[in-house]
Amino acid sequence: MTQNNKFKKPDCWDDDERMNALFQPFRPRQVNPHNFDAKLKFWEDLIYEYCKYQKGDPSFSKSEIQLSFKRKDKLALCLDTVIEDMISQKIIHKMDDLLSNPYNTWTMWAVNSFVKNPVRWGLSRVWGKTSVDTEDTKYYHASVLKELSDELMNVLMNHQGKVLKTEDLLAILKPKMQLNNNGLTICLINLYHNHKILVDFEIVKGHIKINLIKVPGKDGTKETFTEYDKTMVKLKETKDALEDQVTNLENEISKYHQSAKKCISEKNQRMAKVHLKKKLFLQDQCDKKSNILHNVETLIANMEDAQSNGEILNVYKMGTDSLKSVMSTNGLTIENVDEIMSTMKDITEEHTEIQNAMSNIDNTSMYENDGSLENELADILAQNSIDLVKEKENSHIDNEKLELEKELIDLLENLEVETSTPANLSTISLEKTT
Repeated sequence: MTQNNKFKKPDCWDDDERMNALFQPFRPRQVNPHNFDAKLKFWEDLIYEYCKYQKGDPSFSKSEIQLSFKRKDKLALCLDTVIEDMISQKIIHKMDDLLSNPYNTWTMWAVNSFVKNPVRWGLSRVWGKTSVDTEDTKYYHASVLKELSDELMNVLMNHQGKVLKTEDLLAILKPKMQLNNNGLTICLINLYHNHKILVDFEIVKGHIKINLIKVPGKDGTKETFTEYDKTMVKLKETKDALEDQVTNLENEISKYHQSAKKCISEKNQRMAKVHLKKKLFLQDQCDKKSNILHNVETLIANMEDAQSNGEILNVYKMGTDSLKSVMSTNGLTIENVDEIMSTMKDITEEHTEIQNAMSNIDNTSMYENDGSLENELADILAQNSIDLVKEKENSHIDNEKLELEKELIDLLENLEVETSTPANLSTISLEKTT
């Protein structure tokens, strides 16, 4: 069993005693409920990790699990109980449930697209539907299906509005997630059931083959595969095939050219001509293929331009319709606008007249006693002059006082006072007496 880097065998895998007990059939639960539940959990967890990380596929069968976890030529003999418990807890479901769900439209779509009986037989054959469960009955793990489908949808959201071929999608997914071809088909069916994508499929030898996948655009509107979608896929397939053919022809032309040169250097003129004839024939084929390729590329470019222009035109139409609706809802018509503007003009003029009338007040009574006002003003000015003179006189007196005080201080500082002790005084008296 090859191992994915995210899938690891259980820690007890090399413990013979432990693994022998886990491989043996279940004993009645009442004997040891703890061991019974632990054994169930071991296998349920192992099946989950195997489907998601080892296979990248939510489907499995009993025989597949037995062979995948075969240990020292021993097969697990307890899987019937494990599968029954997982079904009862709705952890797993039969693959047929994914197709026959009455809320899904996959089966009805298939019936409407192809002959009823061959399709149901084909779908049943693909997923292993039988009247009685066998070792090869196919189941799918519900949690793994949801998780892988969500991961797949996250990738597909980067291609909204585009049509992808299954092989192109597998190439995109390869570095992003673990998902094999069968797992991709199941996840695409699940996403289609949930109305998240569109798929174009066919039944080939009893097997479902999904050819095209389309994710609805960002506007969320329901879409279908249009003739444009299918034509563009065919044209791009033709373009890719022509490019491969031209490349191969160019390689062949180069090979015959080198062969002719070699023959010429060996002076084998006859073989050189043979190689040159083949080269010319292939060159003519290559030129024709190149012209066809150019025409196909031109057609693709023109169709893409037309599609883009059509989308732009639809946006214009939507914008125009929205503008009309807004104008109609808000009463934006020429008549209404003219009427409102005329009314607004009349109201504005009337308002201006009212403002002028209110501001035009007779102020003559306020200025009848201009003479008394002038006399009062003259008295105030005269009083201000007197006060100014007094301030100057007071300032002059203050300055004189300051000068006088300064002179007195200077005199006091220059005044010398003779100091004598009583002894000195008596000496002076005696001298005078003598």
